[in-house]
Amino acid sequence: MKKYFKLFSLLLVVVMMTGCVKYNVNMKIDNNKNMKFEAIVAYSKQLGDSYKTTDEEKKEFEKKGFKVEDYKEGDYSGIKLIKTYKNIDKYSSKDPVTLDLNAMLDPESKEQQYFFQKTSSNLFKSRYKVVIKADTSEATGGMNTNSDPVDNEGTEETTTDNGSGSTDTSGVDPSSYLSSMDLKYTVEVPKVVNKGNSTSQDGNKLTWDLTKVKEDITYEFEVTNKNAIYGIVAVAVLAVICVVVVISKNGKKEVAPVQSEPAKAE
Repeated sequence: MKKYFKLFSLLLVVVMMTGCVKYNVNMKIDNNKNMKFEAIVAYSKQLGDSYKTTDEEKKEFEKKGFKVEDYKEGDYSGIKLIKTYKNIDKYSSKDPVTLDLNAMLDPESKEQQYFFQKTSSNLFKSRYKVVIKADTSEATGGMNTNSDPVDNEGTEETTTDNGSGSTDTSGVDPSSYLSSMDLKYTVEVPKVVNKGNSTSQDGNKLTWDLTKVKEDITYEFEVTNKNAIYGIVAVAVLAVICVVVVISKNGKKEVAPVQSEPAKAE
């Protein structure tokens, strides 16, 4: 991983620190089919300046079209990345698609072509299905958090460096490390069709606590084509106005003009 992915290359001992990492991804989709993408990558002050984003790293994100803002909340400080995608149909496929949020943040990777699967569409509405790879193993030093913890029959949990750059986490329960991290994915859509495996729902806003997700994120949503509806209403109103004008003109033509009688000579 490159330097900007410090979040995903944290040493296991660092992950054990309480409240050390915040990684929140937010997506908001409106009825104009535009999507606002935000990602907060922040670290606790306990880590010092080791994970502070440099100006060079910020420029790399800006080259990929992100607006970069400094982020600070409570004990956390870092950056917020913001990007707007016009017309999600450009990023939708008829075939099943798996979205990789990590790839969307990598300034050096080629942005994946599709984010959503467009399952149906007509003049008035479109429906989409979303599948997102929810792999938090990179944020926990390489542990696979989607698998069950190993039972060591009461032996102590140990972590050793096997010399290959990875960490041997035999007997370690990944959930004990994830509990110290703030990892969330949130999406707000015009209409929720299927909330999938979201951990909470507030109206049309769905949230996943990535420390608890053990499978890919899934959900479905619907977008109403308001422009088409407004267009049809406008055409109908215009047609009514034209009919009224025509009727009004025809009515005036049918009324015979009043002729005044000539004056009688005395």
